[in-house]
Amino acid sequence: MDPGPQVVGRQEQEGEDQDNDDAPDDVRPRQDKEEEEFKELVNGEDPEKQRSVVYVSDHGISWQGRRYVWLGRVCVMRIGSRAAFVGPHWYCTLLMFSVIIGVGSTFIFRIAKDLHWVHLVGGALSVFCSSEALLRCAFIDPGILQPHPNSPGGNVQPMQMLPARGERRCSACMITQPKGAMHCEFCHVCVAGWDHHCPWMGKCIGQSNLNAFYAFLCTSLTSLAYILIITVLSA
Repeated sequence: MDPGPQVVGRQEQEGEDQDNDDAPDDVRPRQDKEEEEFKELVNGEDPEKQRSVVYVSDHGISWQGRRYVWLGRVCVMRIGSRAAFVGPHWYCTLLMFSVIIGVGSTFIFRIAKDLHWVHLVGGALSVFCSSEALLRCAFIDPGILQPHPNSPGGNVQPMQMLPARGERRCSACMITQPKGAMHCEFCHVCVAGWDHHCPWMGKCIGQSNLNAFYAFLCTSLTSLAYILIITVLSA
């Protein structure tokens, strides 16, 4: 005799319940807790937990024996005891570095060599200081906010056009952004104190590397002005 679809469905449900009961006691509470946290973050049922913002630089990188990890499209590489944050537009940084070396080398070996030795030192310092300022800004953490472990990542839809004014929810990182933070459409991470995305630095400019960015602008523009003035006067 056919037991009917209702009986079959009841038997399948009882089988699933029995499988769940057979799960180890130390696994089920952890799974239930993770599911509850995920639902709370998605549905916004725990606003107090959402307000807790964690910075990657403060939380630390979970290397787990690896030499590099990915935060969105930002590659974090371990170099000794330090971490280098390489953005998705790293090739623009390499191009800028090549321009600095090329301009400085041309000035030193074609202009300054026929002038006073002071200009040789000045040219070398210009190249060194500009290169150091560029690499420092390009490799330090811009202020990336730690995404939730269950976050989908990627870009947000609709795209975020302006930095958050406080209590904005990021659907990609599954966190509540603090005031001034923004989810970058290129880096695919939330950056605190977001100023702009600079392709020449390879990634975003935020609260943690904004001073380094200003230092690079001052150093590189001063060095360029010095090279141009000496080149014109020596012509």
